[in-house]
Amino acid sequence: MTDRIFTREQLEAWDLPGAWADDAPEILHREQVDTRRWVSVNELIFRAPDDGKAYRVYYDEGLTENQEDTDPWNDDREVKGAEVEQRPKTTMVWEDVRAAATPAEAPAKGAIPAEAAAHVLFQERLGGWPPSTFAAKLLNLWTSADTANADRLAAAFPEYAAAIALMRSGTAGIDQLRAIADGS
Repeated sequence: MTDRIFTREQLEAWDLPGAWADDAPEILHREQVDTRRWVSVNELIFRAPDDGKAYRVYYDEGLTENQEDTDPWNDDREVKGAEVEQRPKTTMVWEDVRAAATPAEAPAKGAIPAEAAAHVLFQERLGGWPPSTFAAKLLNLWTSADTANADRLAAAFPEYAAAIALMRSGTAGIDQLRAIADGS
């Protein structure tokens, strides 16, 4: 793979990452690949109009109206793009049998200790009670971890992974976490 350095000005002239303009580059793939506390991290693959090659770049997008002015390029003056090509690929993955595939399949109340539920709720300012210094640092680390490192944390701390997944599943999951933390 060949890397190419794009300037902010060049990407903005091409109307990236939005690519809503009529003369914008061809977007080949766009996918959210990670979420941090206030932004989603997105992969963008586009065909550069000047050389016709496909490149992958990553950009941030604010998750709420309070982050609407998030700089997609993290205030970097230059953005590294990797030259990519599409190839067929079949993959198999190993998943924990306890992992929830959907919010409806979220872990049963007994699978998440009350302490983990309360710590995750507290971390997100949704109730609960304060964790120890270690657990607080662990949960802070989790919010900034990329997908691969979040998976490593989940393997080491499955109770927190289950509580975080339940919290992220929405209102019903948060209510269930509150019930677990309250012991009901």
